[in-house]
Amino acid sequence: MQARFRAAPRWIVFGFAGLGITDDDLDFVTDSDSIHSAGAGARYNIFETQKIWVGLDVARRPEDWAWYVQVNHPW
Repeated sequence: MQARFRAAPRWIVFGFAGLGITDDDLDFVTDSDSIHSAGAGARYNIFETQKIWVGLDVARRPEDWAWYVQVNHPW
């Protein structure tokens, strides 16, 4: 699940969350725990005419934190 909000003409902020569950009825699954994660991020349209966005995402899952630097362009 993800929610986005355009905070300004060149800024987008968003939050995201996810949940994964395994089925212990499957032979190859040895543990039927669920795994959840959540995070937030922001994007800035650095080159408006080229539609190139840069941003940072920060996420948390039960074991640790992660962060990602994003640079993207809609091909």
